Amino acid sequence: MVIKSKLVKNYFVLLSYMMLLIISYGLFIDPVFNQASMFNNFNLVKFFESVFVFSCLYIAIPKEGNRPSAVTTNILYVLMVIPFISLYSAHDENRIFMYYFTSSFMLTLLTIKVLPRVRLKFFKNSQYILIFMILCMSIYTYGELFRLNGVPSLQALNLLEVYDVRELTNYSSSLLIRLSSWQARIINSFIMLVAYEKKNKKLFLVAAFFQVVHFLYVGHKSFLFFPLYVFAVYYAAKKKKIVELLLASLISVVVISLVAYYLFDNIIIGSLFIRRVSFVPAQNSFYYYDFFSQNDFIFMSTSYLQWFFDSPIYSERITNMIGRIYYGRPFMSVNTGYLGEAYSNFGYFGMLFFSLFLSILLKLMDSIAKTSNSIISLVLMSSVMYIMVDSSFMVSLISHGIIISVIIAYLQASYKRSREDENINDCTE
Repeated sequence: MVIKSKLVKNYFVLLSYMMLLIISYGLFIDPVFNQASMFNNFNLVKFFESVFVFSCLYIAIPKEGNRPSAVTTNILYVLMVIPFISLYSAHDENRIFMYYFTSSFMLTLLTIKVLPRVRLKFFKNSQYILIFMILCMSIYTYGELFRLNGVPSLQALNLLEVYDVRELTNYSSSLLIRLSSWQARIINSFIMLVAYEKKNKKLFLVAAFFQVVHFLYVGHKSFLFFPLYVFAVYYAAKKKKIVELLLASLISVVVISLVAYYLFDNIIIGSLFIRRVSFVPAQNSFYYYDFFSQNDFIFMSTSYLQWFFDSPIYSERITNMIGRIYYGRPFMSVNTGYLGEAYSNFGYFGMLFFSLFLSILLKLMDSIAKTSNSIISLVLMSSVMYIMVDSSFMVSLISHGIIISVIIAYLQASYKRSREDENINDCTE
């Protein structure tokens, strides 16, 4: 009875969040950014469709469990799906793509339920491989950044000048760009988490110091604040309240944004949290569908797998082309999430394929986390998955560090298993 009561309560809290987003679109986005009257494009029929789809997905979404698949799908549900179906009714968006999008996400949820657990093979002494890998990557990354850029200045500490810092940062290769992202998002966060759990203050401070140095070199604000996000996920996972705390935070910032606008005529907070975080990724997905439903798909010709496919179909970069056509800014790079990008490659078939691939990846993560029985593995793999809300699957996997987080978690799980085997052997002797 208590469980049913909690499920009903969570349902109405999530539904309230969706309705708050729709209201905020009419009260804030329409008059400020669309130069239109309030609720100018709101569609009541589509609102009831949104509620229906929301409810179906809520039934299928995992309700509990500190598994990477449960944490990730809940994060995507809150940060990606709910804003998407909110925009569908608030701005009278395309019905076909809405069902393409949500049915693809439903496929991921259902496939996770039926797929068997992935059986993994582990090996001894994986901790040495892990330490060696982290040392090599860290030494190369910071060695190259120092060689190419010298001692970093403090200019990036003025957050208004971070774009100037980015323009001046030198990279020797695309490899260094990827390693830089892995270092800032995954490796330094992993070291800080391990140091925190082992209460090693010196190691924690060293990792935190290099995280700040990294920010001073490259000027990406997300790198500066990413460890805070990781520890927020860590704390929420410890309490087993990731979705509850995430929802509380989102509802709070939306309300604060509306209050700031109507009482103080401040649009900065709303522009960041209502428009940029919630609606821009959803709107870009609809823009990608609108364009590629009328033009040729790109068939992975601009991805990391481009050598397997034909040369690029379009002479202009896709992200810049979408920026020019839909935002009127030819130098604007407009990214989309993994489902929008999947449609641009292969249409609805691509959305289904990448949804299945995501299910397999999440089941692999579940197996690794179950073996390691470590909250660090859970946090490390799950915290980076939110990037797929606003980035393609392959870019998220490679450039943003999902794959390196899985490798680190696997090596940690392998070490844990070898220790357990040794203890069992000692007891039997």
